[in-house]
Parts: sequence; C-alpha cells; structure tokens
Amino acid sequence: MWTESSDPESKPSRIWVSNSKLAELIATNPYILIKRLNSPIIPFLEFLRSLVQTDENIIKALKRSRWLISCDIERQMKPNIALLQDYDVPISRISYLIMTKPGILMQKPDTLREIIDNVKNLGFKCGSGMFTLAIHVMSSMNKLTWDAKIELLKSLGWSEKEILDAFNRNPLYMTVSEKKIRAGMDFFVKKLKWKPSVVSSHPKLLTHSLKEKVIPRTTVWRILMSKDLIGEEKELIYMLNLTEDKFLEKYVTKYEEEVPYLFKAYKGELEFGWLVGNSEGKLRVGRFQKL
Repeated sequence: MWTESSDPESKPSRIWVSNSKLAELIATNPYILIKRLNSPIIPFLEFLRSLVQTDENIIKALKRSRWLISCDIERQMKPNIALLQDYDVPISRISYLIMTKPGILMQKPDTLREIIDNVKNLGFKCGSGMFTLAIHVMSSMNKLTWDAKIELLKSLGWSEKEILDAFNRNPLYMTVSEKKIRAGMDFFVKKLKWKPSVVSSHPKLLTHSLKEKVIPRTTVWRILMSKDLIGEEKELIYMLNLTEDKFLEKYVTKYEEEVPYLFKAYKGELEFGWLVGNSEGKLRVGRFQKL
C-alpha cells in the first residue's frame, strides 16, 4: 500500500507500506483505521519521515504509540523538537526518541522543559547521549515512582550521592522494577557478600536478568575461580556485561579442555557446588548447592 499527497502544488510524496507490514501496523495500532488518508495523516507522515528518514522507521515509531498518529505537529512536536535542539540534542538523537519513546515529544512543552531542567541539574552534559537517555528515563516515570525508588535504594544501603552518581553512569537502571532491584541486591550483597557500593558503582548489574544471565555466568565464574583460572570480583563484573557470544568465547570455549563440563554447568544441566563468600568478602569452597 502507498499513500500520496493530494496537494497539486506539492511534489508527489509516497509512503510505502508492504501488505505484511501494514497488517502488523494495524494489529498494533488499530487507531490508524479511523483516520482518513488525506489530512491530517499525510502531512504528519511526511513530517515524521523528515525526522526518521525511512518508512521502516515510521512504522517503528507508530508501533510504539497508538496515539502518535493523532499528535499535533504545530503545538506539540515542533515546539518539543525545538526545545531539545536548544539544549544541543542533535536530530539523530531526536529521531531515536521518536522511535523508542514518542510520548516524550507528545507532551506539553512546559512539561518537557521541566524534565530537561531536572536532567541538566543532575550534571548531565547537554546534547550528550547520556543526556538524551536521562530525558528518556525521567519521562517514563512520575515523581512518586522516582522518589519511591530513591527510598528503596537508600533502604538497601545506597547513599543519595551513590544513587545520583549511578544515574549519571547508567540512567536505565532506574527503570528497573522495585522487585527486580530487591532481588538483584539480595543476590549481590547476601549471596556474593559484596558491599552495596560495589553495585552502585556498576548500576548496569541491576538491569541484567538473574535467571538468564547473572546466575548462569556466576556459576561459570565460580567454577573457574575454584581452579584458579580467573580473578575475583572485578572479573565477574566484566563477565556480566559481555555479549553472549563474547562471554562464551572468553570464558566457556576457552576453558573447555580444563573444564569439559563448563558449558553444561552454564546451561544449568549439572548439580554442583559454589564458592561462597564469607563475612570478610573472601571466597572459599562451599557445600555444593544451587543458588
């Protein structure tokens, strides 16, 4: 399917959507069916394409919000885009926001300005990638949610400075649910005997899935530790932040001769023991059990 501008004085403008993509788009955004394919949809789609460049990216943006198609360009999107540009946010990052969280550009400009001012006051450099990401995160929660997470982290041993420093390092950790934050801190502090400050210095740790990533990789780490093949705390932090392919290459395939059962252990197919932490944070060989 394609739509074409009906304005005789304008250059022909086509927006192509394949049948399969059209079906996918309608399934995720049925609101598009009740809008006419002349005004205001065509001008809006043309404006959107000028920002995100491709029709594929238009579809991505429309799938993110069912209400984007009805957004007021003149009263919402253009003022918000101009506001972001006033703070040195490049069009490439504005395009990223449209495709990942279009609601940022659909709110009242005064609301967005308040969010931007808050981000700036937290020490982020205007226009940087982290600045844009912080805007993304702070737009996704209200003040009550933000304050509740601050209080939760304080109750888990973080100082307010550590919380804000961690936000500057990795804003995304504040999008993690309270339940997942508690579970992560329980694992790192109670199971591994790490100090809360270790986690606050590496907030990305809280964004990882315990079941899918943290526990399986910790299993590998402890096996290799028990054989004096790798180092301690810092090594595990590095391991947890690797892509799957890099992790397997550096820590499983590499040691398959020394530890032939390592891959099965990583996949949770073996029952064996752990190295457990003591109160001083040192590691010792413990009774074999699953976490």
